[in-house]
Amino acid sequence: MYDAIIVGTGPSAAAAALELKDRNLLILDVALKAEKDIELKENIFDLRKNDKDQQDYLIGREFESLVNIDSTDLVSVKLKAPYVSHVIKNRSTYYKIKTNNFSPYISFAYGGLANAWGAGAYIYTDYDLKDFPVKNPDLQPFYDKLTRHIGISGKDDDLTPFFGSSKYLQKELDLGNNARDIYRSYERRKRFFKKKGMTLGRSRLTVLTEGKAGRRPCNYENTGYFSCNIPYVYAPTITFNQLKTKPNICLKEGFLVESFAEQKNGVTVTTKELKTGKRVVFKGKKLLLAAGTIGTGQIVLSSFKDTETRLPLLDNPFTVTPFVNLRNIGTKIDRTGYEGVQINMIYEGPRYPHRVQGSISSYISPLRADVFFDFPFAIKGNIACSRYLLPSLTILLLFYPDFPKKNNYIKLEDQNTLYINYTDVEEYGAVEKHIMRSLLRSGFFSAPFLVKYQPPGSSIHYAGTIPMGREDRKYFVDGNCRMNNTANVYIIDGSVFPVLPAKNLTFTIMANAMRAAHKIKKEL
Repeated sequence: MYDAIIVGTGPSAAAAALELKDRNLLILDVALKAEKDIELKENIFDLRKNDKDQQDYLIGREFESLVNIDSTDLVSVKLKAPYVSHVIKNRSTYYKIKTNNFSPYISFAYGGLANAWGAGAYIYTDYDLKDFPVKNPDLQPFYDKLTRHIGISGKDDDLTPFFGSSKYLQKELDLGNNARDIYRSYERRKRFFKKKGMTLGRSRLTVLTEGKAGRRPCNYENTGYFSCNIPYVYAPTITFNQLKTKPNICLKEGFLVESFAEQKNGVTVTTKELKTGKRVVFKGKKLLLAAGTIGTGQIVLSSFKDTETRLPLLDNPFTVTPFVNLRNIGTKIDRTGYEGVQINMIYEGPRYPHRVQGSISSYISPLRADVFFDFPFAIKGNIACSRYLLPSLTILLLFYPDFPKKNNYIKLEDQNTLYINYTDVEEYGAVEKHIMRSLLRSGFFSAPFLVKYQPPGSSIHYAGTIPMGREDRKYFVDGNCRMNNTANVYIIDGSVFPVLPAKNLTFTIMANAMRAAHKIKKEL
């Protein structure tokens, strides 16, 4: 019998395994992997110019990277490249999914969806945790431990009151031209921005600016959209690759967890071995479910053969607003900055009742095909727009919080079919217009008709199916993440969040999972 069984290899599973690394552990996952685990060491622009094999990782032999050109079912820019697409491959193979107004991203990959995350690492403050039974001091020791383990770059600046402690951060990444212009404008006009309810600062990212544990620092080659093997960007696979060499830790790949059952002295877990199709049962003293919010909800409902209960589903709504930096129209594409989020923004004002968080990045390395047909001209006109406007293109992703709503839920229709409904949706736009007017004074132009309102599910920030402290629900967990009416079943992923603040949740999922694992370690 194992001391503990962990289901999944995503961020929460990695954090829990790290805390329990001295115990007798079994980790179960489907663990799909890329066809090739390549590391692209040259600058993306040099590769495009010189590499004769670039089609393999940029476009794909089946032109899979161009899927968004003629498809109404858009795929996230970070999830469609040939050597990244495995992250969501076969997402409907292992159980059927029916949806109403929701486009789910579900991963059976080794490392989960975090293979292609935005790398944002933001601490939940007591403001964010006001509806949780835990507070920031409960999580802070684990935020600190993870910061040292992962390596997080950032800065102590105006966003520190919103982002929490800046302890143990590596120095911030270099800014590209567009982000630098916004940041400088904010520093010069801080009183104006504050009056508008806007606070800006440097992003906190799991991107190394200093070498760590054999991983090299970021050298701004901007290849993160085309490979999962980026040593300076943290992924849970880094932790698992370290841990699975230990003799007391067993990582079994190719196993789909179907259900669990509590026994007198522990928990049995029923799996399907994908290679043989056989059912295989494992037993452990403790079970830690970390299969992702939707996957964990499905396992819980299947374990109790419950086709009646509706589990609440949370998802950060977000909008995409393109800005043109008037200074940089017609210049060369900037190669100097980081390709991901460089600046964050907090809006707190009368145009929305809760804090809203924005992420600002430049359009550097993604394929031009992803925006080419968004320009309103014929082919020649769009080519000209790509040439002259892309160097100035700045993208603002604005994330909103989410709260439980009656018509946003998942439900098991039968043992092999999960139904997702998400029809309680708010309307947005007031904050976007406010930010447009404010940034225009800094030389950044946009217009309301350019804002893209993303369909539910697009944020890939899912939570809330087995909420913490919500005793009015049939299924919930206590403050230590133990599931009600069980003795040894713990849920440690985003499922336990009772609400979803407008802030990337991954770092807090990890800290909370490590906190729960710390408690479990004491019990063991």
